[in-house]
Formats: sequence, structure tokens, C-alpha cells
Amino acid sequence: MSILGRLLGYISLLANLAMALVLLGMGLIGSLSASKMRIDVIPASEESMAQVLIYSGIGALIAVVFALRPGRLSRTLLVLWSLLVTGILICAFFRPNYRFEGEEHLRLGVWVFLGSLALLLGSFLHWKLAGKKKA
Repeated sequence: MSILGRLLGYISLLANLAMALVLLGMGLIGSLSASKMRIDVIPASEESMAQVLIYSGIGALIAVVFALRPGRLSRTLLVLWSLLVTGILICAFFRPNYRFEGEEHLRLGVWVFLGSLALLLGSFLHWKLAGKKKA
């Protein structure tokens, strides 16, 4: 279980790093263009979406960098970030203005939600394994 937990923890680190870079890139592109951005899943106005994406990307990068350090306290930020992402997805699906456009859209939403749960589990295992010492 330890090897599987470590593997899932490192996959969670890589996926959160990729998500942070995508959020940061989308935010930078949105702030450089004069058009308004709209992402239904993220609860922000169209005017402030670029700033929300930039700050989210920076926050995720900070969480990933701190997760690379040894110790549980420094890895707590990654668990909190993953919990925030999962919570936003849960709230988005139950928001009255969010609608699924057919069965395929629902299936994709379920897969994204299950992926966020896997990232949450991976970041938790990465946090949990930080306190154990090698024999």
C-alpha cells in the first residue's frame, strides 16, 4: 500500500502542477485580451474571472512547491487546495444556473469529479506518508 500511496501522491502532485499552470496560463491570456471570460464551474463574475484564474494558479503553484518539502505541515496546503477544487466541483453541480447538456456532458462531469476525488486522495496520502520514516 505504501508504494501505491506514494505513486498516487506523486501523480496528484503532477496533476495539480499541470492544473496550476493551466489556470495561470488561462488567467494571463484572459487578462491580456480585452474580452470577458466565462467558465460556468468557477463561481466568479465575467469581469473578474481572469484575476480569479491567476490567483488560483498562483495559489496552486505555492501549494505544490510546499508539498515538495518534507513534513506534514508544509504538505497541508496541497490537501486544502485539492479539497477546495473538489468542493467547487460539488457546489457547481448543485448550483441552479448550471445545467448538463445531455448525457455525454453529465458523464464528463462525473469523470472530472471522480478525478478530483482521486487527486484529493493522492494529496491526502502524500500528506500522510510525510511523517513516516524509511526503515
